[in-house]
Parts: sequence; C-alpha cells; structure tokens
Amino acid sequence: MSASDRRDLALCLAVCALLLLLPWAEPRPADDLFIALAGGRDTLAGKLGAPDDWSYTTEGRVWLNQNWGSDVLLYATHATTGPNGLLALKAALLAAAAALLAATARARGAGAPEAWLVAGVALAAGRSYIDLRPALLGLVLACACLAALARAATRPIRLAAVVAILALWANAHGSFVFGLGLLGAWTVVIGVLAPRVLPAALAACAASVALAAFANPFGVANLTHALVVGASPAWRTVAEWAPLFATDVTTFGSRWEICALAGAFVALLAARVAVGRGAPSNGGDDARFGRARAIFDAVVLLAVAVMTVRARRFVPLALVVLAGPLAAELAWWRRRLASAWPLRTLAVGLAIAAAVALPPVARRYAAANPVFAGLSPFERMVDAPTFPRDAAEFVRANGLHGRVYAAWEAEGFLRWTDTPVTVLIGGRAQQVYDETTLQLHKDLRTGAAPARDALGSYDVGLAILPMTAPYAIPLGGLVYAEGSPWAFIYSDGRHVVLADTSRAELAPTIAALEAGTLRYPTPAIAATSRMMYLASPHTNADVETLRAAAKAAIAAGPVALAYAVLGDVAMADTSSKATREYLAAERVRLAALAAPGGESLALAQARLAVARTEAALVARTVDPEGVRRTKDELALRLADMRRMLTTWAYGWDPNVF
Repeated sequence: MSASDRRDLALCLAVCALLLLLPWAEPRPADDLFIALAGGRDTLAGKLGAPDDWSYTTEGRVWLNQNWGSDVLLYATHATTGPNGLLALKAALLAAAAALLAATARARGAGAPEAWLVAGVALAAGRSYIDLRPALLGLVLACACLAALARAATRPIRLAAVVAILALWANAHGSFVFGLGLLGAWTVVIGVLAPRVLPAALAACAASVALAAFANPFGVANLTHALVVGASPAWRTVAEWAPLFATDVTTFGSRWEICALAGAFVALLAARVAVGRGAPSNGGDDARFGRARAIFDAVVLLAVAVMTVRARRFVPLALVVLAGPLAAELAWWRRRLASAWPLRTLAVGLAIAAAVALPPVARRYAAANPVFAGLSPFERMVDAPTFPRDAAEFVRANGLHGRVYAAWEAEGFLRWTDTPVTVLIGGRAQQVYDETTLQLHKDLRTGAAPARDALGSYDVGLAILPMTAPYAIPLGGLVYAEGSPWAFIYSDGRHVVLADTSRAELAPTIAALEAGTLRYPTPAIAATSRMMYLASPHTNADVETLRAAAKAAIAAGPVALAYAVLGDVAMADTSSKATREYLAAERVRLAALAAPGGESLALAQARLAVARTEAALVARTVDPEGVRRTKDELALRLADMRRMLTTWAYGWDPNVF
C-alpha cells in the first residue's frame, strides 16, 4: 500500500468513526431494551417457555421470545458492568457491524477506503432506527451473513460460517428469517450459475432451516412466527410496521437518508451504464461469478426495497444490504477516473456533515444540560424522562400491586424495575398478545371502548399513565367521567397514577393519602399529587381547598401543573382578580428566580405556565393593555422554551410543550 493509499484509508477510517458516533449517541425511548433486560433476567431464572406472568391478558400463554439470546447478553452486560457497560456494548456492536460491512465491500472489489466510508454512511443513515435492543444484534448478524456470503462463491467452505451465524441469529432476534432468505436467494442464483457450489449451498440451506426450526426453545414455532405479522393487518399498524411513506401514521424513524443513498446508488449505476460498462466490478472473480453476484444483488435489493416500503422497521436492513454494492460502484468509478480525489472530496463532505449533525446530539449529554440535569449518559440515551421512574417508585414504596392499565411503552420498564404489577399490553406485541387485546388497546386510546367499563371487566383498579396526547382520552374517561370513582393519587407533572377509590383493597391507600402519610419521591411531588387528588371530581373538593392545594404545590415546586389548576379554579370562580394578582406576583418572582447551577427545565415550564394562565384570565377582562402585555409575555416564554429545547433537548419536538 502506497503512502497515498494509507492517507486515504486513514481519512476514511476517521470519517467512519465520526459517522458511527451518530447512531451511537442517538437517543430513543427504548422500552425494548428494558423488555430485553427483564427478559434476560427471567431466562436465567429458568422462566423461558413458562406461562407468561407479565400481563393479565395473555391467559397463561408462553411468550415466544425469539430474542432470548440477545436478552441474556444485554442482561449479563448490565449485571457485570452496569449501564456504562451497555453503552460500551452498543459501541462495540456498531464497530463490529461497520467492520463486517467493510469486509463485504472488500469482497466485492472495493478498496479499503471506500469500504469503510460506505460502512459508516450506511449505519449513520439508519441512526433514527438503531438503538440498544435485540434488533441491533440482529443487524450485526445480518452484516456477518452478508460478509460470509460475499466470499462463499469462491470459497464454499464459508457456507459453514453462514450456517453457524444463522443458528445463532435464530436465537437472538426474529429477523433471522431475512438471513434464511439471503441464503436461499444466494443458493438459487449462485448455485444455478455456478453448479459446483450447488450441493454445498443446498446442504447449508437444509442445515440452517433445520437449526432454526429445532435448535431453539420453541421448536418449529420459532420459524413460523414471522408469518404472524405478515398475515395480520392489525399488527402492521404498530409504529415500526407502518409503511415508509405513510406520514399520517407515525413519526417513528426517518426516510430521507435511505432515499438519498438509494438514489445515489441508482445514479452511479445509471451513469456507469451510460458510459458502456453495466456489469458490476467482480474484484477478480470470473465472469460467471460476476453475473451471479449482479443477479443476487438485484434480487436482494429489490426484495428489501419492497420490505422497507411496506414496513419502515426494515430501513437498517436495506441500508446494510445496499452498502456492499454501493461501495463497489464507488470503487469502479475511482478506477474509471483514475483519481482518488472524488473519494477524498466525498469523505471531507461527510465529515463536515457529521460535524454539523453532532453538536446538537452532544449537547444532550453535556454536564450543563438543564433539561436532563441529574441524569446519567445512559439515562439520557434511553430518554429516561419518558418512563414512569418516580411513579413506579411510588407504587413500590406504598405496597401497591396487582393489575394496572399502563402505557404500551412502559411494560418493560415496569417489569425491569420490579414494580409488582401486571399490564394490559405492551411492547412484546405479537410475541405473546393477541389481536383482540391489541384492538382493545386502540379502542381505549380513541375512546371507542369506555375506559371504566373495559378496565372494570378485567378487575383493574390502578392506572399508570403519561400525561401525553395518546393517553388523554382514557385518562379523562377514568377520572372525569360523570360519577367516576377514579381519582389521581400520584402526579409529577409528567406521569400519573390513578386509583379506583371504590375498591376495598385500595381503601387504606386512599386513607393514607388523605392523612398525608403516603410516601412520595419528593415533597414537590407529594404536594402536586395531593392537589391533583383534590382536583379529581370524585373528591368534590371546594374551590378554596383546591386553590390552597395549588398554592401549596407551587410553594413546594414551583410546578407548572399547579398554575394550570389555579387557572381552572379561577375560571370557575365569580372573580379572577385575586388569582390574576397572585399570578402577576409569581411572574415577577419567577423572572428573578435563578435555578441552582443556572437555568432549569422545571423553572422554564413554570414561567410558561404562569404566562399561559395569566393570558387566559386577562383575556376575559376589559383590559386591552393587559391583554397585549400578557400576550407578549406568553410569546416570550414560548420562545424561551423553544430555544431551550432546540439547544439542549435533541430528539424532542421543540414545538410541543
């Protein structure tokens, strides 16, 4: 290797490493990770294949946990090295995936510089889909399978490695079915055009299918389970299974990156055809293997493109499949142009793009970040505020247990934190739940099924819910429906715990709440929870009692939710003058209040809540000057909040608060 080649390789390796920081640092609310950690713990406790005890709707069915091997790896990593070990594991898996993709590209005739550069691009382009969960193990094994198949035509002995990879994959993640498809397509195309490898290929197919069907804890069901989603329109409505171009279904994932890379590949290929050289580079293979590889690429790329358009969860698979052919095309053009400068220019351009994209992500992990103050890097990566951490602590601390209605996204977290509850449904989805329960979950969120009646039929007396739009209807149906016995017993402004106060087993809890002896994570949460309990229609609290509770919560906080409650009380009162004067004083006080160490999200939220509430109350008066002033104040606080979230809360929508 010449000195120039070494410099090019060093440049592309550095850019690849920079690009890999993007999927590594990408934050995601990863309930699948908590499902995996709890599943790995259960597996090592001997519960794999036992009747399910996470949910009260599974009726003793067995959780067909195809990810059990990945679960054990993740749990063992956490048990031995803690959360930081999981961060290191994610980095190691991404590095392994990049190395395997580079090896695949090298087998196709690409040089080392473009091989590593494209590997980094492919993984960075999938960053909105890649997080620390069993699917990442599946993606690494897909890369390993592609790398082994890339050289198996000339060295059929490598098919033994493919069989071993698929046997491991069949016990690590359900995407192993794609690996079987890769081997099957390779056998048909390569084996037919190169008959001497056909016997070995057929033997590898037979062995892989047999191992996938029988060398696992679930037998043939492990192999056939992939058909469940494929044959079910209901399960394909889950966010990850939504079509790639269905913008009105989910905001999960991104699509411009895969479209850009696919477009670049098609453009390079079309330009190559235009100059009279349509066949892909063979990297020294004979013409027969070259034609077979081109057909194999076309078949697999077409198949994965169809899969991706139908379900966006396949975007990362499409990217790793595309990486090898794309690198080969870049290599061909480098040889055609007899210059490394286009590649160098591309590498520098990608480095600049990564340098622009990284700072917003990096600020999320900065020690001075006011939005995530007090959270570890691991907690920031998995978006800990979206999980009911303090609510779960409240449930455990007060001896609550039994059946709950919880958010889909909280199933794994509640199990992992040993919160003694069972749930309606969650992220294990079709692996254990049926379509009837999925439909009930949808009907509860849309109001098609009245929450009180539906949960009553399951003997549910508790709910642990986020105060977000998807759960606003069932929350309102439980607490605010006429004559409902449900009430808030916990609220931290982000999550709530609701209780059916008519249930005899919860009578001691309600008595303790009224006596002020329930245990809460902080005094501010205790005050907010008491305020929300009194705000529940079931308690029939008078206006003055509720106003005093809201002011007590503000004194303990300040808490944004308390200002909203105070405004609601004033709206129902004959005069809001006293409340407007109180809010004006609070506006001045909060404007001068400095949080320890600088700005804080809670303080910014409180200022915004005061501005909103004051604006709403003043708008009901005959005071044009006051209306103008409060509108200006609200606009200022909205801008402050948007600026804070844009600066510090990468991954959150700065326009939703």
